Amino acid sequence: MTLRAAVAACALLAAAPALAQQASTADIDRMMAVIEAQQKQIDAMRAELNTLKSQRTASAAPTHAAPVAVAATTAPAAPSVDEDDRTGAQMVAEGFTWKDTSGRSLTLSGQINPAFNVVDDGISTDVFIVDNDTSGTRFRLDADAPLGQTTLGATLEIGASPNNSYDVSQLAPQTDADFNVRRAEVTFRDDRYGRLQLGKGSSAADDTAEYDLSLVAGPIMYAGVADIAGGILFTDGTDYSGTTVGDAFFDFDGDRLARIRYDTPMFGPLQGSASYGQDDQWAAAVTLGGDYGDWSGWTVGDFTVLAAASVYNTTDDTVDYAYAASGSVLHDPTGLSLTLSTGGYHLAEGDDPSNVYAKLGWDTEFWPLGPTGFGVDYTQGDNISSEGADGTSYGLAAVQRIDRYGIDLYAQIRRYELDQTSDPELNNVTVGTFGTKFTF
Repeated sequence: MTLRAAVAACALLAAAPALAQQASTADIDRMMAVIEAQQKQIDAMRAELNTLKSQRTASAAPTHAAPVAVAATTAPAAPSVDEDDRTGAQMVAEGFTWKDTSGRSLTLSGQINPAFNVVDDGISTDVFIVDNDTSGTRFRLDADAPLGQTTLGATLEIGASPNNSYDVSQLAPQTDADFNVRRAEVTFRDDRYGRLQLGKGSSAADDTAEYDLSLVAGPIMYAGVADIAGGILFTDGTDYSGTTVGDAFFDFDGDRLARIRYDTPMFGPLQGSASYGQDDQWAAAVTLGGDYGDWSGWTVGDFTVLAAASVYNTTDDTVDYAYAASGSVLHDPTGLSLTLSTGGYHLAEGDDPSNVYAKLGWDTEFWPLGPTGFGVDYTQGDNISSEGADGTSYGLAAVQRIDRYGIDLYAQIRRYELDQTSDPELNNVTVGTFGTKFTF
């Protein structure tokens, strides 16, 4: 190495720390500038997202609270997840609904409805712990997949009713759990053309005797007055008869079965339905305000109206045809409602069995917990348990809903009377019910 090169190298070594410091400072300044620019972009994006979120919330807010016939609650939502975090078929929980990026969803819902009945049958007074068949315990899975303007859906609903109130009697206070498939169906829906369902589910006549806008209809009081104590036997004061409450009272509503069903598009508030299923069972119905089973009602001024009528056949060869009809009118400002129902069988021979039901309801809100409902009803059934038999039932019920938790607390006192042409004369049955329905 020459003397000049050595001197240059020494000079470079001496200046290196200063040069390194200058380079480091410049790099840090550039990095800070980049970070500040990115932070500004993030702040702008956050402000834009908050604005969009506010607009979406405002547009989604309902303009009015539509009445519903059956208790319908939404579970508290889980913490939200950004759409960008969803990849492929990854499912993201929103309450009890899971969705993926394609728009498919799976919803889990259900209810548990235990109660205890205090029954006075003319011989003794007994207490029965039951599952309330008015709206029994069940769980349900709903899957939906959008196909353009068409929605493809599937529903599986299982009833799981321990000690069902329709089966429990004085002779059988404890019964086996009742597990049954209530629904197992596939649905195609396009509001331009209607809805098609295939599998086990509601016939076109199902629910047509039970359209009801009152709050008490959900857990305890509706046209099916026998459901809460259907297995209880009438007595003559000494012995049990062979006739149950369920034998003497029936609202002639349609049923669920394996079938194919078609619902027309909505024509204003009107909709038609038809079904054909197992054992050549057919049904046809028209509804007012039914809206594919959502029971949204038809608003006319201060009133909401809900109604249905159907005709169908049964597997009983002695029945020419069956019919059912019901309607409910709610005065929205006061919460007062009137519900009427009728149904019956037209027989090839003999006196036709029939039923007439009427109820006055009042829904109000005394406190922030949720609405409170009251109802008083009366039903008259003729020739149901036997030809010439007349059954009469009337009741008084109250329901308190706790919206936050999806809970209905309810109580009812009901009396059943049965007059039949044959001896012996039967005592009246009085049933007091207390229960809670938990919906999720």
